[in-house]
Amino acid sequence: MRTALARGLRPRDRLSPVPQSRIEFLAAPTQGWDTETPVAELPQTRARVLDNFLPNGVSITIRKGVDEHVTGIGSAVETLMPYNAGASQVMFAAAGTAIYNVTAAGAVGAAVVTSLTNARFGHVNFRTTGGAYLWICNGADDPRHWNGSAWAVPSLSMTTYNDNDIFYVFESKQRLFFLFNNALTFGYLPADSVAGTVANFGVGSVFTYGGRLVAGGKIARDSGDGLDDYTCFLTSEGELVVYSGSNPADANDWARVGTYFVGEPVGDRPIIDLGGDLGVITVNGVVSVLAVMAGQFNAPDAGAYVSARVATPFRATVAVGRAHDGWEGLLVPSSDLMIVNMPLTATTAVQFVRHRTTGAWCRFTGWDFACFEVLGATLYAGGFDGTVYECFTGHDDADDDITAAHSTAWSSLGTPLTKTLHEARALLTTSTRASLRMVARTDFRDAPPLGSWPFSTISNALIWNANNWNEALWNGEDATTRQWRAVSGEGHAVSLVVEARSNQGEFSTNGYQVTFSVGAAR
Repeated sequence: MRTALARGLRPRDRLSPVPQSRIEFLAAPTQGWDTETPVAELPQTRARVLDNFLPNGVSITIRKGVDEHVTGIGSAVETLMPYNAGASQVMFAAAGTAIYNVTAAGAVGAAVVTSLTNARFGHVNFRTTGGAYLWICNGADDPRHWNGSAWAVPSLSMTTYNDNDIFYVFESKQRLFFLFNNALTFGYLPADSVAGTVANFGVGSVFTYGGRLVAGGKIARDSGDGLDDYTCFLTSEGELVVYSGSNPADANDWARVGTYFVGEPVGDRPIIDLGGDLGVITVNGVVSVLAVMAGQFNAPDAGAYVSARVATPFRATVAVGRAHDGWEGLLVPSSDLMIVNMPLTATTAVQFVRHRTTGAWCRFTGWDFACFEVLGATLYAGGFDGTVYECFTGHDDADDDITAAHSTAWSSLGTPLTKTLHEARALLTTSTRASLRMVARTDFRDAPPLGSWPFSTISNALIWNANNWNEALWNGEDATTRQWRAVSGEGHAVSLVVEARSNQGEFSTNGYQVTFSVGAAR
């Protein structure tokens, strides 16, 4: 007895399964940027690229923007110096050969200090029984201090070195410590003093590699400010000496704890105050001094490296820009971030940014700043263009769109079989004025490229690739988008490459869904 074949199908076709469409969810890289985990093993909650997206542990959100705070300075703003004395808070900016009061927003006023040799200042806030002071020095001009109402040149009695040799100042144990140009000797004042006799203390004999002192600071074993504090001095060759005690003139109250190697420092401001610990910006990354003292300095992926997850791009950026001024780092308590400013040229920079709570990294682009400083709860930046900016305000960069980008980890989408991609959609929480472009890539390729933006600037509707998602404007309230778009590609591993542009409201990415069909393993 014969059995009829299905109409229109050859015998071999009857044995081939019809491809079934599947859908898989890809999480947003909420654990941040990771360039050091092998790409085939990278967790889905980390990204291969993460620019201008802040990972907050729940989603990734386009960073906030900047506004012009003070304009018209005329030279690159190389140093911002806050004066904090309780209710009295003042911000000064050093640029060119002058210092300006930039506390109030608007056009810059007349300089408050003039005829300077350079604008690269070390500075510290220091309170004595006589008042609160902002003490500054630049290694070329006489040091100065601001007492809340006037600038003055402190009277210093010095031997071997001159007043204008002081280029670096910091406080430890209620005492000001100074570093001198091209020296392995530090100076210090009596406790609770901003002027007087500067005593010298040579440390050349404790270092193996020579060089000169470039920075200093204090650390605390108990993460506080008290008797357990250590005083540290860093050389240009990457050696660090640590002392306990408070008075270098008293052998019973000043003892060397140890000398450690942290790696060659970068820039003239390589120390980051991490709140009880110090970070050192080195050619291989940011190193924790406390971790080095605990014996964890062995390799770039060891516990001493705060920046271990982004070691490769960190080293690459150092190689490009280390000759330029502007390398520095600071904590931003109000945003719970650590920012490392990394110049690329004499007028451009990027920032490597770490979320202190999650430990997640990302990179900021579009901020061409020479320095940063915090006053109160506000972060300010000094621009190469002679403008002081207020950071993390609004959702645009001084009226320019913010463009953010990320590349997801490679995913097998739940099956080892070959996948043919059909559609993808981003699950976003956003407001009006946003644009998105996306492409799928397979099997660790860097192609295809992203398509062009649909418009040179953002339109008044949410745009995805070349088509309007909706002809009507959203009302400004948060909305979670669920639009699909066609993607193509065939392979075992899949990654989505995404760029977003925003200039009005918050733009957060929660994850992605991808539809695909599977075939036989190859």
